[in-house]
Amino acid sequence: MELSNERIIYNELINQFKGFGPTGGLIYDIGKSQLLDYKSTFKDFKYFTVDRNRNIGSDIIDDLEETKIVELADGVLCNGVMEQCTDPVAVMRGVYNIMKPNGHLLFGAVSLGYPPFEFDYCRFTPKGVDYVLLPHFKILETKIVYRNELPSYTFKICKKE
Repeated sequence: MELSNERIIYNELINQFKGFGPTGGLIYDIGKSQLLDYKSTFKDFKYFTVDRNRNIGSDIIDDLEETKIVELADGVLCNGVMEQCTDPVAVMRGVYNIMKPNGHLLFGAVSLGYPPFEFDYCRFTPKGVDYVLLPHFKILETKIVYRNELPSYTFKICKKE
């Protein structure tokens, strides 16, 4: 199976992201994918998937808007989640609240050039991603993927301020 440009860039960023956290550190992967599992990628970390859907095998059930998670993470992956949230700002506040000071976030958001999914509520322009992230995080790196001259995905590596 050939990987999309979005997946290639995300995998590159995952490898870079792994270097930010301490070996054995805690990683939360928000929005458990039914197709992709990064548990083996983070075998040297304590890695847990988090999702609000009880039916897909997440390690932790939580919607993050009013999170019950108490153990703070060294890093959080949040890819392809915000477009499926009715209140993305509240979810990002929840992500912020489950992270240690100076923890890192690898964030990915679907944009205008990406095909819709049945559970999507919205799309994010690169500026829209900044709006959701900047109150909580310092943006360290940005990668934007284009399809047919439209941004299809925006990735950001961030640090909790």
